[in-house]
Amino acid sequence: MSNSATANGALMSSEIAEQPHRWLDLISAQQEQLETAGQWLAAADYDSLIFVARGTSDHAAMYGQHIYQAALGRPAHLATPSVSSVYGTNIFGPRQLVVAISQSGASPDLLATLDSAHAAGAKIIALTNNVDSPMATLADTHIDLSAGPELSVAATKTYTAELVALFACVELAKGSTYESVRASIQTLSTKALQILRDLPKSVLPAVEALAAADRVLAIGRGPSTSSAKEAALKLMETCRLPASGWSAADAKHGPIGQVGVGTVAILFTSAGAGSESVTSLRATLTELGASIFVIGGEAHDDDQGTLILDLREADVDVNLLPVLEILPAQVIARELSLRLGLNPDQPRGLKKVTTTF
Repeated sequence: MSNSATANGALMSSEIAEQPHRWLDLISAQQEQLETAGQWLAAADYDSLIFVARGTSDHAAMYGQHIYQAALGRPAHLATPSVSSVYGTNIFGPRQLVVAISQSGASPDLLATLDSAHAAGAKIIALTNNVDSPMATLADTHIDLSAGPELSVAATKTYTAELVALFACVELAKGSTYESVRASIQTLSTKALQILRDLPKSVLPAVEALAAADRVLAIGRGPSTSSAKEAALKLMETCRLPASGWSAADAKHGPIGQVGVGTVAILFTSAGAGSESVTSLRATLTELGASIFVIGGEAHDDDQGTLILDLREADVDVNLLPVLEILPAQVIARELSLRLGLNPDQPRGLKKVTTTF
């Protein structure tokens, strides 16, 4: 069936629903590749780790950067692709390890960056959803995200597959066994299926508020910063709604100044110790007139925000909570888009593969 003959939102709906199954496919099919990546991340023969990504995958890279640094105690950096693709400068060297993340594996911007890394002798790990992509071919080892074709323009299952793959790589680098990693992903999948069954009802208050909102501020901390940025992107993509995602620390430096009556604030509070800086903003946001919705539930106060998803009792690894907390944001984006008479599968002005140079 062609996209034009598919009901609005049907593709995004089906791709959201299948995510827990695709994570199991990934962990079952990619053991050798994930173990290789884990060994390379654990090795002592490289000076620095550099993540290369754009768009949604850049949010996954931020997540990977955080959990890698916290787990292994080594610095990791985010590449600036235009340095290679626009300005023609090669900043790579032979003692660098590169982790490239892309759903399509075909962006010229990223490929130019990886060409520079390859020419300099850097070792490349690529995560894509296309085994035949140029990025997969260029990499020294390639992890197939195993998400299956993603037809909705707004990425959902490829994003969470990236998070799961990065979690597995870092856990293996820490010395965890593959069976323990597999068990963690199986537990995650079971919990996600339960959450997805309940979400259509639990997100309704947020959808109602967002339908009348003039802007959105999404805030997280630590690995949940990636959730905030990805949630904001989904709302911009599918609903034409001005939205931005921030770390709670950065939100205090200016973004909170845009808050007023008509603003919706979505707080991601499952980042363990980092959640306190997010919840500490609630009083200020309320005083400024924002409607607050909370995903995660850490230190929740019913007088300062509506709880969408409570993850306090979720029996999953803390580093996998960002996989769960993005699910409500995906469902909210789909439901709000439909409420506004839009098609979340085919947002105006956007394409599935974004070409950047």
